[in-house]
Formats: sequence, C-alpha cells, structure tokens
Amino acid sequence: LQGAALKDEVSWWLDLYRWEFPLPEREAMAAELGRLLEYFRAEGAMGAGDGDTLNPEHPLVRSTAGLLDNFREAYWTAARTLAQLSNAGMPQKAVLELARKRYSTSLLLGEVHRPEGNTTVTLGNALNRYAEVGFITIGASRKGREAVLRPGPAFAELQRLETRLAASPS
Repeated sequence: LQGAALKDEVSWWLDLYRWEFPLPEREAMAAELGRLLEYFRAEGAMGAGDGDTLNPEHPLVRSTAGLLDNFREAYWTAARTLAQLSNAGMPQKAVLELARKRYSTSLLLGEVHRPEGNTTVTLGNALNRYAEVGFITIGASRKGREAVLRPGPAFAELQRLETRLAASPS
C-alpha cells in the first residue's frame, strides 16, 4: 500500500487492536501516524521515492510485522471460534478454552505460526473488541455467575472480518 491507502490501512488495524496498545485520541492519531511513517523513512524501512512503499525485508518492518502477526492470528482465531456461536450463547470461559484449543490445532496444521498469540489475555481482548463493535454481546448467565457470549446485532459482519484477517499476509 502507498500514501493515503497505507495510512487508512494502518488506522484500520490500530482501531481493531485498540485493546492491545495505548493509543492517542483519534484526533491525534493522524499526526502520530505521520511521525511514525517519517521514522520508517529515516530508517530506510520505507522509500520516499517509490510512493511510500514499505520494504518488507527491512529489519524494522519484519520485526514489527512479526509482532503484529501475533495479534492478527489471535483475533482471527477468536473470530473463527465465535462463528460457531448459537443464539443460545456460550459461557465466555468455554469460548476462550475453545479458541485456545483451536489455536493450538491451527499451529499444528500450519494455519497460524505464532504461538505467542495463543493467550487468554489476547483472545479475551479480541472478544471484548468484538463486543464493542456489536459482533457479540456479553451478558450474565441465568444464575448470574459467569459471562455468556451471544451473537450481537452485527454478528453477520463477523464473517467479513474473519475473511479479511485470513487474507492478510503473515
């Protein structure tokens, strides 16, 4: 990606991962992103002469991409797990256990490559983010003891996100 498209893409990912990083307010995000891209240019990770294209072989890009891939794989696994959610719902603890098991299986199958993404914290952050955007709701069980996840008003959009995460290069 280049120029404005690159900034839009980075902004989309930062918005998705807002539970993972302390981010500036939305108004300050564009300026911060501009400073980050200038840093990448200064370090040679991005060429100014070729339309702001990232150099995928540069160590700064490779290490950053590797770190971010932990989150992409975790959020993808969480989305894939939630796709099985019925209207009756499922306890949050059971969803997290199912997601961790699915992640472990995906590692063995070569569908994911970063074992560091298989954490209860990261998968839980993904569930919280998905609740924020309406893919799921998090409510109390009938007994009120544990959180139960149910499809939310935007549940149908979850498939589109899962597809985008799956198609993203690792």
